[in-house]
Amino acid sequence: MPPRLLSMMSSVEAALATLECPSVLQRASRVVNFQKGIAKMTFADGSGWILLQNFTLADGEICIRAEFGWPNTQETGNCSVFPKGDNFDWFGAAAKIAEAWMAGPKLPVNGAGVARESLPAAS
Repeated sequence: MPPRLLSMMSSVEAALATLECPSVLQRASRVVNFQKGIAKMTFADGSGWILLQNFTLADGEICIRAEFGWPNTQETGNCSVFPKGDNFDWFGAAAKIAEAWMAGPKLPVNGAGVARESLPAAS
């Protein structure tokens, strides 16, 4: 079952709050395009953004791709979630996305069902 983007975004925000991230002390702005399966949260304190994209792969597997950015750098990071089974831990996946964003650029995050890689800055 594909996740609801706003539910996943709320779970990421809750995970950031659990990790005592100061960026969630002020209300973040959210933009959602349901037709394209994209949701973006930009933090009010200027500490960066998290974009979620929900899609189905050619083999029918569901994927949520998180892209994130931070201030004072053009580098972005990403984290892909491939949910397996009916009892997939969505909050755990949201926590991995939150941890990856909090780690900042170039720091790898390893976790079951989650992969992270750094992308080169766009020219």
